Amino acid sequence: MISSLHHYLVRGLKYSDGAANRRIRAARLYLKRPEVCELLRRREVSLCTLSEILDEPEMLSLRGAEALAERRSNLLAPAICG
Repeated sequence: MISSLHHYLVRGLKYSDGAANRRIRAARLYLKRPEVCELLRRREVSLCTLSEILDEPEMLSLRGAEALAERRSNLLAPAICG
C-alpha cells in the first residue's frame, strides 16, 4: 500500500520512488531523534545516510549518525582522492 505522502511526493512533487522513500524514512527518523535535523542542516549527513540509519538500530543516536557519516566518507575518500 502506498501512503498518501508517498503519492504526493511522487505524483505532486515529481520525486522518484526512491527519493520519496528516502524522504519519508528520514522524516520518520526525525520523529524518533529530532537532533538528526542538525546534521542535515550542517550537511554532515545526507537523506540517504539517514535512511540507512533506520536499518541499523544502533545508529539511532546522534553519535551513531555521525559515525555512519564518517564511515561513508572514509569509504568514498579513496575514490575521490585516488
